[in-house]
Amino acid sequence: MLPSANRRAVGLVVLAVAVGRLAAAATPEEASFFESRVRPLLVTKCQECHGGKIAEAGLRLDSRPALLAGGDSGAVAIAGNAGHSRIIAAVKRAGDLAMPPNEPLSAEEVAVLEAWVAQGMPWSGPGDGGPDDPLGATLPVDMESRLQEALASHWAFRPLTRHEPPAVPAELGPEVV
Repeated sequence: MLPSANRRAVGLVVLAVAVGRLAAAATPEEASFFESRVRPLLVTKCQECHGGKIAEAGLRLDSRPALLAGGDSGAVAIAGNAGHSRIIAAVKRAGDLAMPPNEPLSAEEVAVLEAWVAQGMPWSGPGDGGPDDPLGATLPVDMESRLQEALASHWAFRPLTRHEPPAVPAELGPEVV
């Protein structure tokens, strides 16, 4: 039996290896599975409400870092643990969550997401969170920062400005005006 300090050290090493594996780049097989089965599912069924333009409940599903960050109510996925991931409960319509809200995913689609989360949610291409990732930016986590960002950038919160109408082309004649 190892002394408790050594057991803790071994445990930390095992944890570091596990976290490193879960955060590692996708293998070719995982990338193929993600690009052929998972990404199309996320794009067609999830990102209309949880993407770059709209992030309902503060949740974005268009990049791995955003998915791992979760939304307003906290983490939604635990890489490597589909059974305790709220995203899986939501697509299975267990409890209060029911996603997507209008039409449930098929059993096959749910199985694809479960397998992906169990694999550690490997991600390839845009949204992988790498240094060159164009989708690396995520919305601010806290609601106050998100509100301030919306107030500064959304068209509905900008002051009204008067614009001059374009000139009528001469070939249309004066009767058009």
